[in-house]
Amino acid sequence: MASFALVGAMGILINVLIVRTRGDESFGVFNQVYAVFLMLSQLAVGGVHLSVQRFIPIYAARKQVASQILYTALLTGMCISAAVIALAWVSSPLIENLLNSPAVRQGYEYCLIGLLFFTFNKILISYHNGLQNFRIFALLQFLRMGFIFLYVAIFCAQKCASATLCLSLPLAELSLFLFCVLCSIPYCTRLAGKKSFYKWMRINFAYGNKAFFGNFLLDINTKADVFILGIFFSDAQVGIYSVASTFAEGFMQLASVLRNLFNPVLARLRFVKKKALSAAIIRRFRRQSFMLISALGLLAIFVFPVVLLLFGITDNMRTYWIIFGILVAGYASTSGYQSLLMVFNQYGKPSLQTVFVTCIFLSNVFLNLLLVPFFGITGAAAATATSFLLQVLIQQYLMKEKLGIPR
Repeated sequence: MASFALVGAMGILINVLIVRTRGDESFGVFNQVYAVFLMLSQLAVGGVHLSVQRFIPIYAARKQVASQILYTALLTGMCISAAVIALAWVSSPLIENLLNSPAVRQGYEYCLIGLLFFTFNKILISYHNGLQNFRIFALLQFLRMGFIFLYVAIFCAQKCASATLCLSLPLAELSLFLFCVLCSIPYCTRLAGKKSFYKWMRINFAYGNKAFFGNFLLDINTKADVFILGIFFSDAQVGIYSVASTFAEGFMQLASVLRNLFNPVLARLRFVKKKALSAAIIRRFRRQSFMLISALGLLAIFVFPVVLLLFGITDNMRTYWIIFGILVAGYASTSGYQSLLMVFNQYGKPSLQTVFVTCIFLSNVFLNLLLVPFFGITGAAAATATSFLLQVLIQQYLMKEKLGIPR
């Protein structure tokens, strides 16, 4: 929870720093590049980290097997990310044409090397999540945002161009990778043998293939509204929306904290013979998550104008508050299910997880395409909030029909 608070603070400071020193246009460029970077990073990791997140809780007590899972996942992820980097470089003119921004293309090209280190970091952080090393997990989660803030501050102090700010992303991933390696060495052992190595290579690759598309959509879904706004409106308009939506995304990380705590438990609940007991545990977690996050969401909406004043943001305050309030209200009202977002993956059903996330993503994109051209940034917030409500209906149905977990 301390890490969550620090990550949220760093996220806010990054936004305020860019807006106050470089303006809305630079902030819009940075966020569009960040959105594209997130999309490509999920392709680069190929869902392999989800295999790690699924199997490590099961084999955590068998150190040699757990290490084998990690090594093979890292090798598989490296091969996938290398292919994605090559294809992404060739496709860079498409980004400029689609978003009509040479600065976005330049920043995009700067970020590509960071995809390799993002892949390694995602797998190593998932490894510690599966082992339930939550202090290490929390530290590594904070360091990513901390390094981004550090490099953004340096570039802003140097009054660098908008595209140069985007170098913060690959530099942060490289710095984080060094820490991930240092933290992981004590928990790893030697290889178990070629036969076991090839076995886990196949398992990680196959599981990742089944899960990666859903995970890819899950991550880019958080930036779908920003991306669609970039198609219809200027960098400055995107920047205004991004200020409020990033504050909201910081609040939404609270559900991610709870989800990360519960995911290893979900992986083991599948093997509990008494299904009623598993369902009762899940219901209790869902209910307590909702009570906590909804209460904090109401408080966050109420104090948000004060937060803006504390950070010296006085322009467009009413617009920021409306966007933030819509997004946080939609998320908080569905927070019990947001904390169970990975339930299908943890139950060993990656294909079902992909179907579930695809439905969420398509509903979000459809609603944004429907509302953004007519209502602009307010329409983007309303569309995204409505997609949260649709997510609950889909999730309730699939959990009952496919996992036997009632509401």
